[in-house]
Amino acid sequence: MFYLSLEPSWQTAHSMAMWATGICVLISAAHITHHIRYYVRPEYQIHIVRVLLLIPVLALGSLASAVYPNTSQVWETLQECYEAFAIYSFLVLQINFLGGDSRLAQNLECAPRVKWLWPFSCWRPLAPSRDNFSMFKLGVMQFVFLKPVLGIVALVCHLEGVYDVGEMNAHNAFLYIFVMVNGSLSLALYSLFMFYTLAREQLEPFNPFPKFLAMKAIISIPWLQNILFMVLGKAGYITMAGATTREAVLVYSKSLVCVEMIVMALYFAWFFPVDELWDDAENPEETQPIAAIFRVTDVFDDAGKALRPSNDIKLQASSSSV
Repeated sequence: MFYLSLEPSWQTAHSMAMWATGICVLISAAHITHHIRYYVRPEYQIHIVRVLLLIPVLALGSLASAVYPNTSQVWETLQECYEAFAIYSFLVLQINFLGGDSRLAQNLECAPRVKWLWPFSCWRPLAPSRDNFSMFKLGVMQFVFLKPVLGIVALVCHLEGVYDVGEMNAHNAFLYIFVMVNGSLSLALYSLFMFYTLAREQLEPFNPFPKFLAMKAIISIPWLQNILFMVLGKAGYITMAGATTREAVLVYSKSLVCVEMIVMALYFAWFFPVDELWDDAENPEETQPIAAIFRVTDVFDDAGKALRPSNDIKLQASSSSV
């Protein structure tokens, strides 16, 4: 019988997580600094930097959870809030690549029908339109708002003693939050890839597929990995000397996320380069985008605009006002 167990368990896992996080943060910091230093396309780079920051946020949060398992719910809540913000920023980045909501909607009106993705591929092909574009945008935006709210609810339930990770029973809040989060995430990822399908031809100059794949991977892999580790832990295949099954699952899964973030940092550095933005760029901005990067009010502004698809919408104000 196979059991996942290392000796010395805590020290090995923590050392691996710390080294991996340090390397990941250095790679991401160098890449982000490069974008800020060569700030040639503010309408793109604010959102690119927001997306790039997701990697160190996930790595540092996972490290904190591995080292301090009892506080993991706090770090996971913070990660989930920024994860939602990063998905929103990635969506806005793609829209800005295409010239803004209004221009994209006008271009879609002339585009041919596209097939639905699995599992709805048997449905009648979808006609690209302003309404369908707004529908998929709302499919992403619902996750942007629901994920942080559910993360805070999970934290409160954890503090009240009614939220235990992996406990799938009707008397535990984990079951309900797990179902809602996974349903919301599935809808968001499906909507994001349907948006890519609708606008694939217009996005082609920006090499979109690796970018969409990167976002799907950085969101989906830790999510699927956590489910796998929970199942293995429940089955008794994951053990750690001096730790409960929950702590063992948490430490191993979070340490593995830290290692995976090194790969993601390299991948993002390759497919979100600064030099692809230099063509047709005007003079670099003299101001730095630090304040605008963490401005979250544009999320609420954009949510209101998404609910009013008939309005003409320009590029995100946060990008042009820096």
